[in-house]
Amino acid sequence: MKVFPLGARRGKSDLPIELPDGYPRSMGRAKEVLKKELLELDPAERAEVAEEALRSLADSTYGELSPAWEQEIDRRVASIGDGTAELIPGEDVFKEIEAELQARRARR
Repeated sequence: MKVFPLGARRGKSDLPIELPDGYPRSMGRAKEVLKKELLELDPAERAEVAEEALRSLADSTYGELSPAWEQEIDRRVASIGDGTAELIPGEDVFKEIEAELQARRARR
């Protein structure tokens, strides 16, 4: 087992942590290993881990919206409800985006 200083890459701490041999040192690779291991669990175990992970976010500011965004969302929902919003089918939006991308590629 290799021992690396905790936060050594960012200079945050000199406290060592122990990593199993072969365990990735980068966060990106660590997430990939975690995902792979998670997908090897049976569905009930995955659900348990997912529920606990989501619960751990409950007291964080992760995903909170600013009051301005809350007001914008309320305004948009109200405009849909009262019929003043111009609703465009998703298929039409994607066709428009694809046409714009093709036009940009052609100009290169």
